[in-house]
Amino acid sequence: MKRKYILLLAIAAFFSNNNLWSQTNVIVNPTVTYQTIHGFGASDAWNADFVGKYWSNSVKSDIAKKLFSKTLLSNGNPEGIGLSRWRFNIGAGSAEQGTASNIEMAERRAECFLNEDGSYNWSKQSGQQWFLTQAKTYGVENLVAFVNSPPRFYTKNGRANSDNTNRYGNTNLKDDAYDEYAKFLAAILNNFKRKGIPFSQISPINEPQYEWNKDQEGCPWLNTEISRLTKELNKALVDSGLDTKILLSESASFKDLYSDNGNADKANQIWKFFSPSRTEYIGNLPNMLYGLGGHSYWTDGDDATIRSVRQDLYNKSVQYGKIELYQTEYNLLSKSFSDYLSNAVFLAKIMYADLAIANVSVWDYWTAMERERWSQLNRFYLIRLRPSGGDYADLTTGGTVAHNKNLWALGNYSLFIRPGYKRIMTSGADNLAGLMCSSYISPDSLRIVSVYVNISNEDIAVNHKFENTFPELELNKTTPYITNSTNNLTVKSAIPANSAYTIPAMSVVTLVTDFQKKNTDIDQNKFEHLKVYPNPTNGIVNVQLNTTQLPAELILMDVSGKKVIQTIVNSENHILDINNKPAGIYFLHLNNEKIKIVKQ
Repeated sequence: MKRKYILLLAIAAFFSNNNLWSQTNVIVNPTVTYQTIHGFGASDAWNADFVGKYWSNSVKSDIAKKLFSKTLLSNGNPEGIGLSRWRFNIGAGSAEQGTASNIEMAERRAECFLNEDGSYNWSKQSGQQWFLTQAKTYGVENLVAFVNSPPRFYTKNGRANSDNTNRYGNTNLKDDAYDEYAKFLAAILNNFKRKGIPFSQISPINEPQYEWNKDQEGCPWLNTEISRLTKELNKALVDSGLDTKILLSESASFKDLYSDNGNADKANQIWKFFSPSRTEYIGNLPNMLYGLGGHSYWTDGDDATIRSVRQDLYNKSVQYGKIELYQTEYNLLSKSFSDYLSNAVFLAKIMYADLAIANVSVWDYWTAMERERWSQLNRFYLIRLRPSGGDYADLTTGGTVAHNKNLWALGNYSLFIRPGYKRIMTSGADNLAGLMCSSYISPDSLRIVSVYVNISNEDIAVNHKFENTFPELELNKTTPYITNSTNNLTVKSAIPANSAYTIPAMSVVTLVTDFQKKNTDIDQNKFEHLKVYPNPTNGIVNVQLNTTQLPAELILMDVSGKKVIQTIVNSENHILDINNKPAGIYFLHLNNEKIKIVKQ
């Protein structure tokens, strides 16, 4: 009995050490699809104008490269995070007012293209325009113009915020200035279109639920006022021949989109804007996106809230005609942790929840670059600005930058999930307190991207499996990219598809799986005991032996007849790794059988 007990302990130790008992089965099914992804982005407000004007070209170029580049370097590591959206803030003129704007921090004031006499100065916001041009040069797919306040010339109090003069939530826009505001936005869009920088979307309001009394540009709006403005803006866009779409409503919280959260005249926007019986209905306007945007702030307090809010939001969107949902602004404003990595992994967790539970089609971060002050760590930036005079110094002195974990955590999604990808069914990893995974397929079905978020303090081994893949395709290889305490979206060695992989504790891991069309020119089925796939291959070959004569000797030769690999196999399935071999033609021998393998 004692011997049996010792034996059982030994077996248990073996399986434990080899992670065989603790593996999680994650199944990816590409035949079940959900929302189409339109992109991942970030905003230029507020600091981009100062950095673009006063910082060195080398520093600015480095920022642009990290934000926009989709290039993989010679070592396989990404050059940047490949944002597919860039949000450009159209200012309301608080910068020209200076301290009279009721905005204390200079970098939170914004210039306005419009002059008081009605003319335009297109050289304004030159720092922001520098980054906008870079986004276009790098091929960012969607440029989005957004506005926090109408120009101060059109507001009731002559300022770009309510300045404590509005305590009831009505708009600060003058009642007779709706059409002028709409024409102002159309004029700006037309100007950039003429310069070869077309905006795909225009967002004319921001967080209308707030009063916006001071400290930054902002304007409150009632739903009826939003509806009126949207109709005027739609007319101005049509009259100008612009195909730019109107993106609403940048609500302060997801809850404002589907419930009477706070002021009822500012909430329940899905129902009010998309129900034809409502006076606020705008769902039939040709230049309006058939969807609504909200911000993930204040819905991230605990896991139950994270899940329930997003489920309720998605259910309401389905109820009113499957309107699309957009997450257009988030950082850790309403959440904080004591170290950089914890903040970054939590950011990735919220992205998972928004994408996999709320089914959002767009995910935008706020804001791209910021200083680190008041012990806030990396809660508010992707790229940390370090002014020459220190973190509290004036931004006009120039400085250097640091690339933070937030940048790379976002990059685990943004670099690989391109516009047009669809989210697909993924089961086995939806624990908001542990392991999460969502997967996405390319329009041509040749790539599946799976993003894992492990917010636990334990490594988790997974069996990453595909089912119901398309019969005309075959698996090629899976490439991991890791962001954790020691890696920043770092590429790792390719692994065989449909294989086990360990997701490190406190990490974001992207598995990029490439498929290829089956090559019918290479006839494998005529061999009785030997089959290989994929063929051609980029480096990993699955070898299947149908023989009772094990062990067996496998020999791989190049076209000159030189032995490249010689090995003894003891099982019917074997992985042949030729990642380090030159591209070309090889021959795999088993006894008297020989198969041609093409290494691409």
